[in-house]
Amino acid sequence: MKQTYPVILFPSEGAELIIPSNTQQQSKKKKHGQSELIAFARFFKYGCGEIREDVCVRICGHNYEPDFAYVNKEKGVYIDIEVDEPYATSGHPTHFLLDDDTNKDSVRNKRFQDAGWYVIRFSEEQIFCHTKECLREVYRIALDAGAVDEMPEGLCGVSGLKPLQRWTKDDAYRMKRSNYRKSYLGYDPISMGITGYARCACLFSLLYGNQYGIRG
Repeated sequence: MKQTYPVILFPSEGAELIIPSNTQQQSKKKKHGQSELIAFARFFKYGCGEIREDVCVRICGHNYEPDFAYVNKEKGVYIDIEVDEPYATSGHPTHFLLDDDTNKDSVRNKRFQDAGWYVIRFSEEQIFCHTKECLREVYRIALDAGAVDEMPEGLCGVSGLKPLQRWTKDDAYRMKRSNYRKSYLGYDPISMGITGYARCACLFSLLYGNQYGIRG
């Protein structure tokens, strides 16, 4: 049976938790894509303040930067939240399954598990089109881990997330040829024009306006 999203992985048994550091040498450098910024704006709308976008953690001598991270220091629960797209802005396939049902993310996933983290991977389509359902999956893990006592109010009554089949390299090429990402993003990430960048600027103002004194 073909694997599906979301991919949910648990910490390795007996793993010693490695927590993020806020040192200058270990700060997040990767920039978010437009779809991730939109998703992050929605996280706050639904009352999910424990989810952060600025986390960097050093594991096995390497700095790793989750797309997003659920962080509960008090309970010691950390969740690496990844958003997988079928092809990059360069057009090259990414996050695709190999014949043995592994991919280039497998080693990274295992390192997070060995560092005491949960890992949950969503497809970009899921996180963009079904944000609430994805958040419900994150908080279901947090509930099971004892990090929270109840779902955030904004997620109460939300139905479960429908699984989405993971793609092969050939699938990803077909999706690229049909501009599949545009079908749910509303823009083509490979040739995003000035309108898309304007939307990013607007989102930046909404997300960080209070912090930097920017008014929309």
